[in-house]
Amino acid sequence: MRVRPGFLLGLLGIFVFFSMFGSFLFGVPTEKEKTKSQNILTRVEERIMSQLLQENASKCGGLTNVFDGFIFNSLVTTNKSEFPLPPFATRTNSAGQFLDTWQTPFQIELMGPTNFVIRSGGKNKKFGDADDIIFNSVSNDFVKP
Repeated sequence: MRVRPGFLLGLLGIFVFFSMFGSFLFGVPTEKEKTKSQNILTRVEERIMSQLLQENASKCGGLTNVFDGFIFNSLVTTNKSEFPLPPFATRTNSAGQFLDTWQTPFQIELMGPTNFVIRSGGKNKKFGDADDIIFNSVSNDFVKP
């Protein structure tokens, strides 16, 4: 099946129109929408971290000392260019800690050889309140603060 050049130019024109004027048509994202997308991204990143930690726990016979370099090495050794590195792998501070979308270091707490909790401080960057995003490996799900 052959595609006509006019069709491709039309698609390109539509793309250019929406990229230039889409914010006028659909509006600029609100602060609430931005926060919601950051929450979703943080949940995805915590889920990826948990899978890497669980994978390494099964290889090593348990987790005894988890640090950011351990997680980063897990990403690099298990990745083998099959998928791009998650965004948190490129967001680090001067101490080498992985940062969430609000530029706050993730907290990883070991609860046993195979159990752990991963925390993000959320939008207000403070741990221990209602906007925290917490993944618990025991329930294998997100929990409320």
